[in-house]
Amino acid sequence: MFAPIESPQEALSYVLMATPFSAHTGQKINPAYRYYTDVIEDTHVVATKDGFEILLYTYRNFGCGSHPTSTIRVTLRLNGMISYPSQRIAYANPAEDNLCVD
Repeated sequence: MFAPIESPQEALSYVLMATPFSAHTGQKINPAYRYYTDVIEDTHVVATKDGFEILLYTYRNFGCGSHPTSTIRVTLRLNGMISYPSQRIAYANPAEDNLCVD
C-alpha cells in the first residue's frame, strides 16, 4: 500500500528508506581530503511540479583503490517512483587510496 508523498520531510524519509543513499548535514571542508567540486552541499529537498528533487550521498564501501563520496541527485515523483539520473564524485580521503575492502 502506498500513500502519496506530500511534504519534503516525507520525501526525504521515503527515499532514505528505499535507496542505499544517506543524508549528510553539517559538512565541513577537511583539508586532508581531495575535492572534485567547488561547493559541498548538505542534503536538501526541493519541491518540483512533479514531486521532489533530493540531494543525497553515497560512499564506495567495497573494492580496491579510492573510496570516494559522491553526490546523488534523486528524483522522486508524487506516485513514489524514484530515479537517480545524476551522480558526481564530491570528495575522497587520500588515506583510503590504496584501501581494499571485501
